Amino acid sequence: MERESKRIVLGSAQFGMDYGISNPRGRIPYSEAVEILKLAQDSGIDTIDTAYAYGESEKMLGKIMNENDLNFKIISKLPANATSDDVNIYFHESLERIGQRKLYAYLIHDFEAFRKEKKIWWALQKLKEQGKIEKIGFSLYYPSELHYLFGNGINFDIVQIPYSILDQRFATSFSELKQRKIEIYVRSVFLQGLFFKKPEELNDHFVKIKDKLRVIHEIAQSLKTPISSICLEFVLGNAYIDKIIIGVHSIENLRENLINLSNNSLNSEYFDLLRRMKIDDENIILPFKWEV
Repeated sequence: MERESKRIVLGSAQFGMDYGISNPRGRIPYSEAVEILKLAQDSGIDTIDTAYAYGESEKMLGKIMNENDLNFKIISKLPANATSDDVNIYFHESLERIGQRKLYAYLIHDFEAFRKEKKIWWALQKLKEQGKIEKIGFSLYYPSELHYLFGNGINFDIVQIPYSILDQRFATSFSELKQRKIEIYVRSVFLQGLFFKKPEELNDHFVKIKDKLRVIHEIAQSLKTPISSICLEFVLGNAYIDKIIIGVHSIENLRENLINLSNNSLNSEYFDLLRRMKIDDENIILPFKWEV
């Protein structure tokens, strides 16, 4: 399990804010966040994903790591609407919040801001040259953004993109990313919990995928394995992917996902079936466009 747990990055949005369509609790209490991070480190997870915009997440991570002698690689992100003049301010505030001297990676999350002002990228490059960031890159939503980076000769080290059974839009670019030696981190593996919802619980906004969800639930039932395991195993089965970001809403949720890492229930027939479930409807595969 430890070999696969090295491919897991712990998402920390739930540490600082209410997050996820199936999150029954909202923000994680501090005491439980401590136990989650201890279990994560003990299980071989070595990286945490956070962002300036995740409420109190960075502050909580810094406090917990400092008080409990925990060590993780940290990935954080520049907030939306930041300008090149803001980069140093936000970055150093994140460093102070997290209590780190440097970050493993720092990402641009607002692609339109970057497109309008390339100096934002130059500011990140300068921080990397100063040894304050090991890797710089982008958190993307659309394949067109990745094609723009390729076409304009932007040399980045790491990319964070959505990828799941339903959202496989970036898969055709995985081989080129690897050729360029760019680390591939994927998020939204569970689509913020959408896969866990029963089709009849969803409104008409999701009518296109109700039958697909039924099939996924039937596969999980026939294999006697959790839906979360099906989702994780599908993504882990893609050798191009370096790391998978997952958020948890409790320590039990983390334990369940760690157990899921050792499951090997999907054969090639199931993988092929799940690959064919991909859709390109951004109103469904991009949670910020949901009507719930």
